[in-house]
Amino acid sequence: MKIKSIYISSFGKLKDFNIEFNDEITVLNHENGWGKSTVASFIKAMFYGVCQTNKKDLDSNDRLKFKPWNSTEKFGGYVIVERQGRLYKIERYFGETKTSDTLSVIDVETGKNFGVENIDIGEKFFQINEEGFLSTTYFTQKDFEIKSNSSLTAKFNQTYDVQDNSAFDLSIKKLEDKAKTYKALRGESGILYQTKTKIRDLLDQISRTKISLSTAKSLYNDCEKLRAEVSDLENKKNQINSKIKLASKKEAEEIKLKNLNAYISEKQLLLSQNKELQKKLNGNEKHAEMVQDYLKLLQQLNDLTQKERDIRLNLERLENEKPSKKENKRYLSLIFGTVGLSALLASIIIFFSSVITGGVFFGIGAIMIVLALIFNSKKQGREIKNENLELLEKRKELLECDELFEKTKIALSEFINLFNVSIVDFGFALKEIEQTYSALKVNRERLEIIENQINSLKSEVPNYEPVDVKETVVELENKFNKINEQCSKKISELKYLESRLKVNEEDADKLKDLEEELALLKEKLDKDTKDYEILVLTIEFLKKADENLKIKYRAPLENSLNKFLKYISSSGIKANIDIDLKVTTEENGGAKDANYHSKGIVNLIEICKRFALIEVLFKSEKPFIILDDPFVNLDGEKLNGAKTLLKNLSKDYQIIYFICHDSRSV
Repeated sequence: MKIKSIYISSFGKLKDFNIEFNDEITVLNHENGWGKSTVASFIKAMFYGVCQTNKKDLDSNDRLKFKPWNSTEKFGGYVIVERQGRLYKIERYFGETKTSDTLSVIDVETGKNFGVENIDIGEKFFQINEEGFLSTTYFTQKDFEIKSNSSLTAKFNQTYDVQDNSAFDLSIKKLEDKAKTYKALRGESGILYQTKTKIRDLLDQISRTKISLSTAKSLYNDCEKLRAEVSDLENKKNQINSKIKLASKKEAEEIKLKNLNAYISEKQLLLSQNKELQKKLNGNEKHAEMVQDYLKLLQQLNDLTQKERDIRLNLERLENEKPSKKENKRYLSLIFGTVGLSALLASIIIFFSSVITGGVFFGIGAIMIVLALIFNSKKQGREIKNENLELLEKRKELLECDELFEKTKIALSEFINLFNVSIVDFGFALKEIEQTYSALKVNRERLEIIENQINSLKSEVPNYEPVDVKETVVELENKFNKINEQCSKKISELKYLESRLKVNEEDADKLKDLEEELALLKEKLDKDTKDYEILVLTIEFLKKADENLKIKYRAPLENSLNKFLKYISSSGIKANIDIDLKVTTEENGGAKDANYHSKGIVNLIEICKRFALIEVLFKSEKPFIILDDPFVNLDGEKLNGAKTLLKNLSKDYQIIYFICHDSRSV
């Protein structure tokens, strides 16, 4: 199988890139960063796709690492490959996820598209999966070490005519996967662990349920005891209630008797009071109803007294004013007369010296004499007469007021004399009559009420039967309350125990189901354990058979390994390889792990092991070999040997060789 050419639309840093390859060896010698590893990764991706993980690490996520930054660019390309004499165009383009990838394989000569989207074309062409491809024909600087894997085993079996080699790996995987479902190699998982866990949980649950059952029995007995105590307390409450009713009836009848005697006593007292009140009223109860009218008459008498007092004050004032007025008027008349005569005499004397001044004094004198005559005129007499008339009227009014006052006193005295009350003061006497009459009315109304009560109680009291109850209602109620409090506490305690009993009974009811479930789980555990043991034995037998098969290809592989080691190293390293592809070297008559050698020797052994694998595994059709600068750690002697080896290999295999230094060029 040979690669003729590739075309990269966009992959990593490479865009619109194409290259053709020689049939023997093509050396791509470019500086670091040119894209050599990208081309190698692209070729692998055309056959096996790009790996993708959830990690953001670019070294473990090729889809993220080589995806174009420009989302419009097509991510992928194609490779032209020759297989069994025919040319095929393998074209792949990659999307965001594997489900959006596209793959087509086209026969270049016929143009026929095989439509192999769901087929791993690399495994179809090489009869190995990606892991096997990376372990044989695809060399990188990082991944030298090769470990045995199922893909290489299948290829060995196919090479050495072992029938149904893929079925073996599939069977082992299925058996191991099945065994893992029963019992995980690490951690606490698997059917057996889960069943044991369920059994352990069930045993704990059954243990708790049995405790619940025992607790339920104990609680049931406690509840029965409490129910009996509550019933006894309820009976006591009923008995006390009956006594309370009897005591209440007794106290009620006694209260009625007490009230009857009290009413009779009150009636006698009221009758006695009424006799005294009637004695005061002197049989004149109807006249007593008129006491309000006489109280008004008393008010008139008081008003007359005030009026008489006012009149007397006015008379006294008038009598005191009369002489002073006369004296004042007489005195004024004398003054005016004296001044007038003096002015006339002065006018006569002054007239001879001054006519005008004398005339003025004459006029003043005349006026004064006229005023003196006025005060002594008839008008003054009339005023005196009027003043006398006012005094007469006031005296007459006083006389009339005295007459009315006496008549009123007589009327009040006659009314009060109808009753047996003191007449020292009219007001007190009338109030006493009013209060006596009111008290008599109140007593009569009260007597009517009392009479009705007495009649009612007399009709009830004769039916009273004495009750033999020594305790009072209050005493019995206190006793009832104490017992009721005890009963309430017992009922609360009973309800709490009943709720616990219900929970424990419900839990205990599950015991039978749990025991049945436990029996089924134990049966299942026994069966699953036997199945698991059978699986383990089957896997052991199959692996033993696999080892026997691998022994067949160990010798050819070891011979090829030593053959290639002679090309590269002149130190005469003798290598041994086991069925798991682990290499040891012979040194001083003993075996030594290859990893004890220098890094260069270790790389040398791994490179030769890859070439040996290619030679042993691919018999029918030789594959191409991709070398991404694998000889970087070899010294000059071993590097020259490696170049010689490549030249010899290129006669049988197409080699694509990536380097970054002329010293490693072939």
